Amino acid sequence: MRASREPPPAATKTRLRLLVLPLLMFLVFSGPSAGAHPVANQQCIATLVKEWMGSLNLSSEDAYPFAVESVSTFVNDCLNASIAGDEFRPLRIIAMSHSTLTMDAVAQSYLEETGFKVVPNYVDVEKILAEILFTERTTPRTYDGWLADSTTLLDVAIQSSLVLPLDEFINNDVNINWPDVSRYVRTVTSAFAGETIAVPVAGKVAYMYYRTDIFQAAGLDAPNTWEDFLIAARQLNGTDFNGDGVGDYAVCWQLLDCLDGYHATGQVMASMTQSQGLETGWLFDPSNLKNFVGSPAMAKTLEILREVEQHAWKGSCEVLNPHMMSGMCAMTVKWDELFKGIQRFGFGLKDKVAVAPLPGSSTVLDRQANMLVPCTEYLCPHAKLEKTYQGDEWVNRAPYFGIGGIASMLNVKQDPVIQKAAFDFIAHVSSPKRSMELVINEFLIGPFRDSHFDTSEDALMLWAAAGYNATAVKSFLQIGLGMIESRNFAMDLRILKTSDYLASLVAGLVNATRGLPITDITVELEKNFESILESSGPKSRTLQLFQDALGFPRAQPTAPPPMTMPPVGNSSSPGAHKLPVILGTTIGGLLVLSAAAGLLFYRCFLKGRVMSRLHVPGPGPNTTLVVTDISDSTVLWETLTSETMSEVMQTHHAVVRRLLGQCYGYEQATEGDSFLVAFHNPDDALEFASELQTQLLDADWPSELLSHPSAAAVHMVPTAAIRKAGGWINPFGLAHVPQLLDSSTCAEDPDSSVHAGPRSPAHIKLHLQDMWEHVSVGRQGSAVETYPTVTCADMLREIQQQHPNLHHSGDSNVQLQPAISGDGRLTQEHAVKLLRSLKSAASMSLRGVLESESYQATSSTSFSDFLRMAWQPALDMPIGKRVASKSKIVSRRGLSSLSLALSANSECAVTIFKGLRVRVGIHSGVTEADLDKCGATGRATFTGLPLELAKAVGDAGAGGMILLTQGTLECWVMNGRATNLLLLCMGEYKLKCETGNQSAYIYQAIKQELVPRLVVFPPLRKAMSFQLPVTEAPVGYAHIAFANMVGVSMLQAWNNELASKALETYAAIATHLLQEAGGYLVELTSSGLCLAAFDQPLSAVVWGLCVIEAMKFADWDEDLLANELCEEVLLQEQRPRPNKRPSVEQTSSTAEQLAPMAMQHSMLFRGPRVKIGVDCGQVLADVSPVTGRMTYRGRVMNRAARISSKAYTGALWCTHDMWKQIQLEHGPAARRIGLTCEWLGSFELKGIQGSVELVQSSLNAVR
Repeated sequence: MRASREPPPAATKTRLRLLVLPLLMFLVFSGPSAGAHPVANQQCIATLVKEWMGSLNLSSEDAYPFAVESVSTFVNDCLNASIAGDEFRPLRIIAMSHSTLTMDAVAQSYLEETGFKVVPNYVDVEKILAEILFTERTTPRTYDGWLADSTTLLDVAIQSSLVLPLDEFINNDVNINWPDVSRYVRTVTSAFAGETIAVPVAGKVAYMYYRTDIFQAAGLDAPNTWEDFLIAARQLNGTDFNGDGVGDYAVCWQLLDCLDGYHATGQVMASMTQSQGLETGWLFDPSNLKNFVGSPAMAKTLEILREVEQHAWKGSCEVLNPHMMSGMCAMTVKWDELFKGIQRFGFGLKDKVAVAPLPGSSTVLDRQANMLVPCTEYLCPHAKLEKTYQGDEWVNRAPYFGIGGIASMLNVKQDPVIQKAAFDFIAHVSSPKRSMELVINEFLIGPFRDSHFDTSEDALMLWAAAGYNATAVKSFLQIGLGMIESRNFAMDLRILKTSDYLASLVAGLVNATRGLPITDITVELEKNFESILESSGPKSRTLQLFQDALGFPRAQPTAPPPMTMPPVGNSSSPGAHKLPVILGTTIGGLLVLSAAAGLLFYRCFLKGRVMSRLHVPGPGPNTTLVVTDISDSTVLWETLTSETMSEVMQTHHAVVRRLLGQCYGYEQATEGDSFLVAFHNPDDALEFASELQTQLLDADWPSELLSHPSAAAVHMVPTAAIRKAGGWINPFGLAHVPQLLDSSTCAEDPDSSVHAGPRSPAHIKLHLQDMWEHVSVGRQGSAVETYPTVTCADMLREIQQQHPNLHHSGDSNVQLQPAISGDGRLTQEHAVKLLRSLKSAASMSLRGVLESESYQATSSTSFSDFLRMAWQPALDMPIGKRVASKSKIVSRRGLSSLSLALSANSECAVTIFKGLRVRVGIHSGVTEADLDKCGATGRATFTGLPLELAKAVGDAGAGGMILLTQGTLECWVMNGRATNLLLLCMGEYKLKCETGNQSAYIYQAIKQELVPRLVVFPPLRKAMSFQLPVTEAPVGYAHIAFANMVGVSMLQAWNNELASKALETYAAIATHLLQEAGGYLVELTSSGLCLAAFDQPLSAVVWGLCVIEAMKFADWDEDLLANELCEEVLLQEQRPRPNKRPSVEQTSSTAEQLAPMAMQHSMLFRGPRVKIGVDCGQVLADVSPVTGRMTYRGRVMNRAARISSKAYTGALWCTHDMWKQIQLEHGPAARRIGLTCEWLGSFELKGIQGSVELVQSSLNAVR
């Protein structure tokens, strides 16, 4: 909601009057000649925005858009001036997805300090290059800059034409102190072909970390070579480091499926292949591009890492390794964030974990002879004689900077004014003072300036003030400086298609850990490297780009002779004596202008709003179309008098048009009672839509309208359980779920007119599923019915009467579709039939669910059912009347200010409907082809697919809904979305448009004070759903499935195109079957993870088994099936071949007696493999404010992920507790479809206290 247009206080007026003077001085001098149109620069506007924001009693998020519009309108309309760059807008920067917290904090502080807003778009590291290249082809001015690792940015410099050289900016900036940036960072990672292309914001130096107390107890020194590292790992592995009686891993190094794995090979190998200085390279020879992957150095590297992995903790990819942080490992290799984590949160480990340089090697590669030889002073000029576990040896170290640090580039296609504003931002982050604060306080920001490595007493005091041990910091900084200043450091790869080479190295490492012969791996690596090099284009060009990236100087052409400049005039030149007169006249005029402009400025604001935009929205991605439609308008026209409806429509049109003026909307046309309008951006459109919903509640409607069920007032009150819990908290109240699910079953509330027992979502759903029709299309003039209080027995009798086919879960009469093909295969088509029949069976076990005491302890409920348990209609209120004195109506503004914190000692009613119900559809993005102008009137008309989508998405909703497409959401987020609207992802739908069906994600926006509307909103209509909406996601208790496609990184390294197609097929199978199973899609990633949540345990397990089986019969590419990760594997076995399928009652031995045995083949594997882990338990659910999807936290998430990691390929594992739950709730159904389990035993899962009993589930009917 836009900030209220209140007059600024007197102190603010005084401050802003002082600001107007420098603005006007700038405007007078900004024109190139007398009479030129004045232009205000971005910095001047930002200063005014900052000051105006500081004067408002609002958060920066709410104050910013108001301040920008106010200042921009004042400059444009009051002063008749323009803004440099045409507009003052937020800076749009791509940032790495794992830097969200750091980047958000930096952007927020920059906004408060300067008035410039930065809107990061977070992208996974591996997708940043593709995103930039895509925008270059489509909309090259989408982003102002990119923040990523230097390797990715180098690919951007090589493969795109968007990179802006920064030398001129740097030379003209007095605060950036460029010489203070470390030499390597300044001359290599931030440069390309002799030009500076990036500004560093973070260094990335890898250290070896080791436990001093453990090494001392074992009589070991810190490893100086990788051989020492391996010896220490062998000796220490299995030792109990933390005193819990369980042996621990020697090493915490996440070598597989994590970022560490991409650089582990280089960290070890560089010490053997690079001994003559950084100019000689560690993976490629910079003189001829000869690689060393077929050398003995690569073979030894893989042997070392293979054995290290055997002694390493195999956990998830964490920025701060949890096992190392908790004292359960002896050593690791990690970047500088681990040092900060241990110092700030390591508690007892703060003085026990030391840092050391990366180990080196006592043998190096003789490139001529292609063999490893002992290091000598001649062969290793940078080596030192050091003490190793084998004695004194020359040790060659090549500190490896695989990531190369984090830096930012700017877009050469942007307006120079925007380029300067973007550079100022990254220069601010990189400046000595600000970057030092970030290095100390932010985990992901490592040292990259000489001043960051300062170990003086004053510098160490800064670290100590933040909680660090000064002695440890001094050692950390000295070791880091020694590595970064080494003349033999190994640079990040910096070659065309770096990501492909790194992926190939990861695949080689994975194969080594699987036990494949090292020789075969190195041969395959050589083939892959040659293939990547050939696909990179001419070798000479690739070599030149490689040398440019390494900072090798190119031969420079002879410079032309200097130009002769004309002599510069002196003070006696004509016109010089006029300067005092000009200045005096100008300054006097400025004083007059400032007073007049100040008066105009404040009059603009004292009117209560800024001047409207005067032009029609043009084509562009931000242009947003809105279509409104009155629900049940036909019924109202048929049942109410024409006079009443004319008054109603006048009121409706007045509200709409008043808001159009306030939100700068353009009225294109009306179609019946619908408005077709356009806005300059989605923020204005969503403000219009949300304010429309609340202002319709406040409108002065005729009493005849309010007597009609389609427009009657509807009030909601929190149930007794919510009041008992202390009131409604957080936007969607999900913090109440545990209290409601833990409350007593069917507790009767004498003060409530509707039973609101937390254990009765099904009962409440039966009563409320018709509420929408009751509210919208009831009898004219009827009052809202009152539902009597019911008991558990009444409830069960009513359910049985309404659902006569209902049976207890223990009943064997449940009808199930076998869904198995004649040849015993479970294809995707057959899986769909099976899941549909299971969904019906699950719904028919409702009575057993409600009666079973054991089930009540683990009852699942959906988000929508929870809302029904939390809110109930205030049924004792006559339509159109206020609540009696015992209760009170909370106005929408009062409710908003209270953040729905309803008092536990009072009963508050929230008005959710009163008068017309209007649905709103919104879509952003208009091309020139979608905009026509009438030749006679000159009015603009929006047509085509954008308008059809806005109509279709709005038509899918009920009255009172605000629905938007994904295009609107993306623009909304990119422009800095408002925070007063809540977002719900309603899933993917097929919309009916005139030009054909369109698949689209639909989102619902709703104001916080109107959340109780979700209780009565029906499902979306006129649209086919492909995915469950967030309202159907389970909360409180859930069954979580982690499905992982195995070997994705290896497939991508082998053939990225086929791997991408395989991932698409896997995603299509998993999501299609998920829809049929009634599961909720939590996450689907490009690494092959499908994370799903279910309200029924049987659905979760059978879905997973169906996915595994359906993958075998998908249409896979023959080349993909030739890969060993996807090849077909058959199992030959003897089976009885009965003349007919045995009955359920027949045992296997009886079946065998019916027919002779026959040899048959079972398909074990075909295509990419999947393994799945499932668990159940309490979850902490919440709706993401960014995506509108349900997110989950809790122990069950960690357990399911660990089970999936532990499971065999092609298998589904779950906990024994979950299997018992299936037997209790769905035993007959499980037996009829042949669902069985094999007990696997008790397992110790890392990070989980105690042992966990696991079982492997299977469908015996599937062969």
